[in-house]
Amino acid sequence: MSNNIEYDVSEVAWEVYKKMYYKYILDLLESKKGTKRKFAIGNFKHNNKEIVQIKFSGETDFNFKKGWAHTNLTKYEKLLLSIDDKVYQEMYRNNLKLCKELMHTVVNISLMPQTGNIQCAKKGLGNDRIDTYVWALHLYYTKGIFLLSNYSSIENYKSLKDFVDIFKNEEDYCKVMYGIDRGLVRRLVESGCKAIDTPERTIEYMNLALSFWNQRLRLLNSLNNKSKELTNEIEKVNILLSKFYCTKNTINLHKNLK
Repeated sequence: MSNNIEYDVSEVAWEVYKKMYYKYILDLLESKKGTKRKFAIGNFKHNNKEIVQIKFSGETDFNFKKGWAHTNLTKYEKLLLSIDDKVYQEMYRNNLKLCKELMHTVVNISLMPQTGNIQCAKKGLGNDRIDTYVWALHLYYTKGIFLLSNYSSIENYKSLKDFVDIFKNEEDYCKVMYGIDRGLVRRLVESGCKAIDTPERTIEYMNLALSFWNQRLRLLNSLNNKSKELTNEIEKVNILLSKFYCTKNTINLHKNLK
């Protein structure tokens, strides 16, 4: 499957979503053909609460792309060029390229509600950084500061808040929507409130992405009755991730992986 910006609403993506969220999203029905971007409508049920007829679409979790307003790749590349040790510089730049390749794969996609413009909030608050998004969730659940509503209309505010309120906290949200554990959630929160303005922070962000993708890969491997296409996409991820572990002198990059 080709890497393109619509990967998160591709056929294999919808297979992932239906398998990942079958316990939570009831009667998930995809939109009709001909719409600009595919979406789905279903009832979301969790913690003995239910929201009816909520509209979802795909979302790319970690952003390592170049060529539009919400890009960080060029900045990351420039920061890594400032590493004095040329061996490490080249290694980390190669790993950044791998991050870009892994961006449009089945381990880097999830569903987000469209109502309330939460996808624009993720892009606007942290330049499409998932760690900043999770940090914003943390602020809401712990302090009541609802930064994610900054891009929502008055009419859609209640729907957005109802969705966020169905979860107990950011750990509950991330377990359901991303399939990751509380340790990784804490790391995302800690990273999300800091700028990525040094080579070390760039490497830390790649660490987070790799941890996220490894945990998602375990989840996808545990799913039953996968199609041939999904099986092939998972194998593609296995091949790409293996390149990180075959790289010489990778101890600093991988020491935090779980």
